[in-house]
Amino acid sequence: MLGRLLLADPEPGRSDLLAKHLQAAGYQVRLLEESMELVTTVEQEKPDALILQAVSDHQVVLQLINQLRDGGNSVPILHLARGDHFSERVAALQAGADDALGSPYALEELHA
Repeated sequence: MLGRLLLADPEPGRSDLLAKHLQAAGYQVRLLEESMELVTTVEQEKPDALILQAVSDHQVVLQLINQLRDGGNSVPILHLARGDHFSERVAALQAGADDALGSPYALEELHA
């Protein structure tokens, strides 16, 4: 097993294929659809990394990243932004995300 990933996506079913791909690559993946539980889940389960899918209100993503970082949590965060919105990627990085990708992205890019 390569590591334990928490994949947070409030849109049911959207990340199923991504989760299956990551599992096939050797990761243990937990899907979380409720963003209100994200901070608590990260603190309790201590995943090796967190993947945050984009939501329609990007401020929600920024608030979640800020909550984790302000609470002293250093879990690596990858934000998957909507489309190629560079401003969303930059804002996520400034909030404390470790990396951000625009969509569409190649699975090889995600693994790197």
